[in-house]
Amino acid sequence: MVRGPEELPEYAWHAGVVSDLVNRSKIGTTAPGFRVPNTGESGVFLLTIENASSEIIKIQGAKNEVIVRELRRNEFVGKPYVYTGLIVSRVSGSFSVNGTMTPFFEEVSGEEIAPKKIHARV
Repeated sequence: MVRGPEELPEYAWHAGVVSDLVNRSKIGTTAPGFRVPNTGESGVFLLTIENASSEIIKIQGAKNEVIVRELRRNEFVGKPYVYTGLIVSRVSGSFSVNGTMTPFFEEVSGEEIAPKKIHARV
């Protein structure tokens, strides 16, 4: 579940890249089909859910041990985003799954927006 973006105003959903927040080489590896939106397009969050324990579990539907979702404004209108998937045990043991949200939005100037925490639970 990802909470927070549903509270962003409509005018904030414009594409851009804040370069110090984005590791482009990592994105190219984990989400090879992802295209960074161009200026003038709608902003997007890139959600990656990575299997950090592939010897213990598998995540159904993952490609190269990663689930990738491009989350646009319509995914958050009035509600948090919820991804439901299936984790299957290969052997018994503890495991880790890492979720990352990468924003692709232009900077907004002229009006301060109160900081909001984005909460994700995997």
